[in-house]
Amino acid sequence: MAWLLIDDIAAGCNGSEVQDMAKRSKPTFQKKERERARIQRQKDKEARRSEARERKATEPPRLSGEDPDIAGIRPGPQPLPEQWDYSKEGN
Repeated sequence: MAWLLIDDIAAGCNGSEVQDMAKRSKPTFQKKERERARIQRQKDKEARRSEARERKATEPPRLSGEDPDIAGIRPGPQPLPEQWDYSKEGN
C-alpha cells in the first residue's frame, strides 16, 4: 500500500502513480560527479601503485640483513644528541 498525501488525493493521484515515480528515477548530476570522482581516485591509486612497483624494481637490493629503520642503534641507553648534551656546559 502506498502512502498518499492529502495533496495527492486532491490532485486525483492513486497509489500506483506514486510508486511508479519512485521506480523511474534517473541518476542525478551529483551521482554522476561522485562516480567520476571515484573513477579518478581509482586511476590515481593505480598510478601510485605502478610508480611504487617501478621504484622498487630499480632500487638496489639491501646487502646487509639489517633493518634500515634501526640501523646503527645499539642495545641499551643511547647517547644524547649534541643539542641535548648538557654535561659539556659548566652548570
